[in-house]
Amino acid sequence: MAALAGACALTLLGGAVGAPAAQAGTVHTAAPAQAAAAAPGAAPAGKAAVPGASKPSTAFPVALSIDSVSPSYATSGSTEVTVSGTLYNSGKKAVHNAHLGVRTGSGGGQPLRLRSEIAAVFQRTGPVTADGLEIPGLGGALPDLAPGAKRPFKVTAKASQLGLGSRGVYELAVDVKGSTSTVSTLPATLGIARTYLPYYSQPADIKKTQIATVWPITAMPETVPQSLPNDSDSLTPVLRSDALATDLASGGRLNEVVAAGSSLSKVTWVVDGDVLDTADTMSKAYRVQHKGTEGKAAATDNTDPGTGSSQASAWLEALHTAAAGGDEVVSLPYGDPDLASIAHNGSGIAGLSTALKRATTAGDVTTDYRLGTDARTDVAWPYQGHIDPQVVATARTVGGTTLLVNGADMPESDSVTRTVNAARSIGKGIHAVVSDAPLSNLFSGDLSTRQARTLAMQRFLAETLTITLEQPNQQRSLLVMPPRNLSADAADTLAEAMAAATQGRWVSQATLGTVAKAPADPQADTKVPSTSRYPKAARATQLSHWALSRSMGTQGQLDLLMQILVSPDRVRDPFNAAILRSMSTAWRTDRTTGHSYREGVADYLQTLSSAVRLVDKSSTTLSGDSGMIQVSVENSLSQTVTNLEVRLTSASATRLTVYQPTPARLSILSELKKSVRFPAKASANGPVRMTAQLWTTGADPKPYGPPVTFDLEVTDVTSGVIWVIAGGLLLALLAGLRIYLQRKKRGKDDPEPDPDAPASPQDDPDRGSGAPQDPPGTVDDGGAPQQDASVDGADGPDQRARNEKVGP
Repeated sequence: MAALAGACALTLLGGAVGAPAAQAGTVHTAAPAQAAAAAPGAAPAGKAAVPGASKPSTAFPVALSIDSVSPSYATSGSTEVTVSGTLYNSGKKAVHNAHLGVRTGSGGGQPLRLRSEIAAVFQRTGPVTADGLEIPGLGGALPDLAPGAKRPFKVTAKASQLGLGSRGVYELAVDVKGSTSTVSTLPATLGIARTYLPYYSQPADIKKTQIATVWPITAMPETVPQSLPNDSDSLTPVLRSDALATDLASGGRLNEVVAAGSSLSKVTWVVDGDVLDTADTMSKAYRVQHKGTEGKAAATDNTDPGTGSSQASAWLEALHTAAAGGDEVVSLPYGDPDLASIAHNGSGIAGLSTALKRATTAGDVTTDYRLGTDARTDVAWPYQGHIDPQVVATARTVGGTTLLVNGADMPESDSVTRTVNAARSIGKGIHAVVSDAPLSNLFSGDLSTRQARTLAMQRFLAETLTITLEQPNQQRSLLVMPPRNLSADAADTLAEAMAAATQGRWVSQATLGTVAKAPADPQADTKVPSTSRYPKAARATQLSHWALSRSMGTQGQLDLLMQILVSPDRVRDPFNAAILRSMSTAWRTDRTTGHSYREGVADYLQTLSSAVRLVDKSSTTLSGDSGMIQVSVENSLSQTVTNLEVRLTSASATRLTVYQPTPARLSILSELKKSVRFPAKASANGPVRMTAQLWTTGADPKPYGPPVTFDLEVTDVTSGVIWVIAGGLLLALLAGLRIYLQRKKRGKDDPEPDPDAPASPQDDPDRGSGAPQDPPGTVDDGGAPQQDASVDGADGPDQRARNEKVGP
């Protein structure tokens, strides 16, 4: 008994009750206040069911959480294992005569042989026969637990006393027995919690399982196309929020992802170049938009200074160091466009395929430059790894010949009793690397509590050891694929679990490339699931056809604006990147913010485009049968525009003829307005509806901006015609007199000329009449031709633009 007491100890904090003589162990006491402080991070017991534990209820009022198993696996019978956690009475009655017990399953010293048995333990709630009997000599008496009372516990025992026999994985359960009645003293199980304990004593005679882990460097897009001029005559970039500063800071999500991944010997970083660019932007001076100003030009009164410069610099350096250490790097298309959304909802949208290819190139160039690596571009990662034929085809368009696939999409049949390799061919030159779903799912949930992290850690070790022992002489190669938004807690847990399994010598760390080259198992599923099998939950969060159309509509408007700018790169690059970000996979988790981002990009581009416009024109009067009609063009941008022309048309060509110019380039300096004058000839009085439209010039001219319409009132055409007729008669008389005099003179000196000979140009009596001689549509640069008649309401020549300067 003394030896047993030395080998096993139970520590209970929160009450003073001695262990009965029949139980070997020691009991320590502490004040209740100390008990509460002794369990930091414990889950709020009684709030929700925990995997592998009884759900708090009237029948099971005591909620237990196992917060630590140390060490996480045993290597011999003498290994001392300590299990610690928390007890909580969620019921309305006190628990009397309570007792803590330990169980290791009903196998009689035999481990769990199959992964399905491990899953069954995870799914249990209340106590069942398969939990086995309480191990004598372990555990101990508990003080009464008042309603709402919470106390930590700790049990220490050698592996041999836990009944661990052959190597493998064992259930490890802790339960509480007692009574909630003051009348009956018969004990009943009032709560139970379960975890796993691997036992691996002879590691030299097996082939370790290779496991590749992907570490996503992705985030919700932050950079917007706006920028703010600064004192050094350069531009200060603008972000939509400063949330990334928190992620990059110590303890932040991306900071922990890099720190945790860097602690392993072999990892694969899956990188969105946009995150690297944003971090580099933040490492210098930057501004943050005020909410509600997404579509407006940036200014000091609608932005604030960013706060994450030091955090961004340190994080970028840490990732650069990690990548330079020989880790494998995969570059995602820039902005991480949602391949599945594009595959399912992008049909008929012009430009999407081109945008994806541009994103692939930009992602590769950015990642290589920022990290100093030669990143892989042949890997496609659709949302959560879900695929169907459409998704596979879209992935192929971006050069994805290696596809990261969710294991739930391609499960093995029930007849396959072993774990197969991740890599396999799925046809048309595409190789799928299929994740192990049970392992990957461990890191997709909420791991913010010690209880959740411990359970994920122990199950990972249990699953991987069981995989290795399925066929000890045949090496397996697996993929663990956590979610894109891998949390800080999940990253730490994954790294800790991989390190423990590696130290235990049943797992070896590998890169994605190594696992992808492993031979395919002949029993592996190679059939791409049909479109109807694409998960409904994933389909519900996709970017809609409208959202994708909005993004590509913005691309079309951008292409039009590029035709008229003399410095297009200042606008093209920020907007091209923003358009790719607007289709990001990250928006699935926040569709409202994604919509706001897309609308902000489109609205700001509209602000820039509309800064070059025709000036509104009121009703105008044309006095006489001809004159000049003036139309003004305003440029409120901060750079010169060119490759423009104005076209003016009349709604009644028979009453008013406008002489169109030969297409010529119209250039307008920043913040200036220019006027274009159109010669016109009227044949009748009255109003005529006129339409002016800006057009781009070149091989493929297009209308630019909205047209401007106005009424032209034609007056005094009759009197003008009379003067023309009178002038014509006078010219005819003068011409006749001249001919008479010439004939009279030639009658004396020369033979009579041929009456059918043509007149020379200088003798043409009609020269100077008819259409105006000056080229129509001349631009008023201070030397415009004299008008034939006045046109009321015309603007003057070059003037200062009245609108405030906008844009880069």
